[in-house]
Amino acid sequence: MQPSAQRQSPAARFTGVSTEPRRGVTPGIGLYEFWTTDGVLISLHETDCTSLTYTPGPDPTLTARFRFDPDWTPPQLADRPVVVIRFRGAHVLSWDTDADEADTYHRAPDAPGGQVSILDWDGARIFALELLTVQVVLTADAVEVTTDAAGP
Repeated sequence: MQPSAQRQSPAARFTGVSTEPRRGVTPGIGLYEFWTTDGVLISLHETDCTSLTYTPGPDPTLTARFRFDPDWTPPQLADRPVVVIRFRGAHVLSWDTDADEADTYHRAPDAPGGQVSILDWDGARIFALELLTVQVVLTADAVEVTTDAAGP
């Protein structure tokens, strides 16, 4: 097959994210800052990652949970200050842990991933998540964004 005849992978599908111009997910910014379908501005740099889990199987899923600091929680999310992002059909390309930041787990046991630096999207299927302690690059077929009550 000639390179020009190769088909590009379709872009990941998003649910729970606004499709309005300048409010949805755009390449270069990704899920770092976006609006939900309920009209809530989500700025992940105002959250801490409380968990990051990968579940293999027929629908491999990477689930990331981000909790807003009470001082920065949008008023609409006062009763559900946790943003849950599920990457469906996920394949992890790299997962690196920064050993120099290992003491973060002891300083902030309720937010072991630390603050979000980047959650970028290439416009197709590649996502890059950079936390204080972990950097993950993955592909995903679909992304689901929901909010949840702060749990244990």
